[in-house]
Amino acid sequence: MIVLGIISNYSIRLLVYVSDEIEKQTGKQLSYGEICKFLFGTKGQTILDVSLSLTQIGFCCVYVIFIADNTSAIIKDIIPSWVIVILLIPFLTLACCIREFRNLAYLSFIGQILSFIAYGIIMIFSFLSLLENHPSIV
Repeated sequence: MIVLGIISNYSIRLLVYVSDEIEKQTGKQLSYGEICKFLFGTKGQTILDVSLSLTQIGFCCVYVIFIADNTSAIIKDIIPSWVIVILLIPFLTLACCIREFRNLAYLSFIGQILSFIAYGIIMIFSFLSLLENHPSIV
């Protein structure tokens, strides 16, 4: 993991350096795809776009499975995880169509409130459990 972190850090620094150099030469700021096209041509841009797309698809698949497994654990295996995945896909697809983050602020605020309530409930039950089942001090 340390080696991968070092390689990743070096790559990001190199990308920023190349971006700055290209900006000095051309006078405009370029995206990842435009930098690859500038350096490697159209094939480089295509390879970058395909690899970024596959990476994002992989992240999204893992995230959907994570949501489905946790939801399935909450509802005590009434609905299998694969059904939850199928039910989640339309909602997540609609959420991805939202063009402005401003529209997500309300949903994020509701999520933050629910998280705060959940943490409070966990703390209350933890303290009650500690009071009822306190270990003896020897």
